Amino acid sequence: VGVGNHPQRARNFGMSQSAPAIELPQEGDHLNSMHIFQMGIDCISQVFSAQSSRTRDFCRLFVKLGLLQHLAISFQNILFLYLQRIQRTSNLITTIFQESNNHSSSGARDSHKRNGSGASNNLTLDVSGFGGMGIPSLNSANSVASQHDTDECAERKYTMLVATLFFKFSRSDSVVAEMMANGDAGVIKVIIDAISSPELRAPPSASFSFFPSSPLQIVENMGYVAAVTTAEPSHGNTSSKRRNSRGNGGLLPAYIEIIELLLKCCKNLSMEPSILADLDKAGVIEALIPLLQGPISERCINHVLPCIFNMCRINKKRQEKAAQLGLIPHLKKVIADGSHLKQFALPIIFDLAHASASSRAELWKNDCVSFYLEQLKENYWQTFALNSLFMWLSHDNAMVSRLLVEPAKLAKLVEFFRTSSVQTIHLVHKPMADMMDTSKELSRSLGSSQVFVNALVKRLTTTKEAIVLLSLLRMLYLMFQNHASPKQWIIDHNLNGVVREVAQAKGQVLVMSKAKLLLHEFQNYIS
Repeated sequence: VGVGNHPQRARNFGMSQSAPAIELPQEGDHLNSMHIFQMGIDCISQVFSAQSSRTRDFCRLFVKLGLLQHLAISFQNILFLYLQRIQRTSNLITTIFQESNNHSSSGARDSHKRNGSGASNNLTLDVSGFGGMGIPSLNSANSVASQHDTDECAERKYTMLVATLFFKFSRSDSVVAEMMANGDAGVIKVIIDAISSPELRAPPSASFSFFPSSPLQIVENMGYVAAVTTAEPSHGNTSSKRRNSRGNGGLLPAYIEIIELLLKCCKNLSMEPSILADLDKAGVIEALIPLLQGPISERCINHVLPCIFNMCRINKKRQEKAAQLGLIPHLKKVIADGSHLKQFALPIIFDLAHASASSRAELWKNDCVSFYLEQLKENYWQTFALNSLFMWLSHDNAMVSRLLVEPAKLAKLVEFFRTSSVQTIHLVHKPMADMMDTSKELSRSLGSSQVFVNALVKRLTTTKEAIVLLSLLRMLYLMFQNHASPKQWIIDHNLNGVVREVAQAKGQVLVMSKAKLLLHEFQNYIS
């Protein structure tokens, strides 16, 4: 176990090819197998705990010796033993409470018969004679709860150690990451199986359940047992314990830490581009997204969202899959809360408009047209929001146009154009013109907005960049084409004079040509 303090011993341990020794079978001589398994894990952990710059070398060496496969089998089995012990203890405490409750009810009825109907309602549970009657007392429950922490300590410790080893391997290099994601090693499979537990996916219950509804809710009963069997219980502390337990869905803190380590593994692995397809095939996306509505979602999201971002950023099929699995509401919540994770959420939700018809259908269900318009207020994300709106409009013209021309939504678009800086207009002039070209309804509504037309005219007279001027003239032409009363519109805004001034500008041949054509259209229509 002391090899970590001696680099040469650590190297010799790694070269000994003793990795199979840490494999823990589910059946057989548990005591002997557990002892060997614990020694093996302790040795490997000591190797990594040594202060050395060769951690990656050790990772590669262990991978070469086939350690990952044995670690995967061992983790699956030790986690099973850990949860199995929690299950047994939970069932035992439940039985004790049920029998105590039944005896209490029986005692109350006998007392009522002895004292008559006028007896006091203050009932005291007499548990002094339970031992002789063969019925477990509440003190027995307290003993079980106290013994539980000692009994499951070994399983908990080594489950945590193996999860920590997975985490260290996941931080190594691309060679190790590829082996972890390889289905033959089995690491990614056992990680997915562990984080796919039903207890982690179910929405947290708003009400306190006295008896555990899952094997992992023993922590609630243990806290309550300790409170009711203490000589002078503190009601405030009991309430606090209940609240803390409900906050994590009744899951044990150690179990949550193990799950967090596994999620960190997924996040680290997702940073390696060469294994994203393997992670997708293993079902990482399907396993991660349901965690965002589970009892520990607040702790999971810090690892889940970066992982989803890495996997979905450049792959439309994975973006579509994430949208169908219900990712969008979680993204919107993160953004609305102003979380630091919005840097991951915003690119994903903007990319979904470009992904597929199915992903856009999910955006529609979640009212993301309004959401995109709201993001026009964010300086950095304005261009992304407008590009996503244009892409969505080009595929679902009728639906999106109908929303964009609503007064409240149109006002946001107009205000964005009016207040945008010169630098912003340089980035958004093309998608804005493309949107108006795609939707006649939008062009007509913007042409009817005096604020928008005035802002456009002002930009025509102050802008110097030729490419921006060409887009502005194009927008002016589209509004002219689709306006209900184009002649009056030209006169009201003095557009002849404005366009003539642009057409007479020197040094911008394309702009002059475009302006002259538009001026000719105006004059023909008026005359």
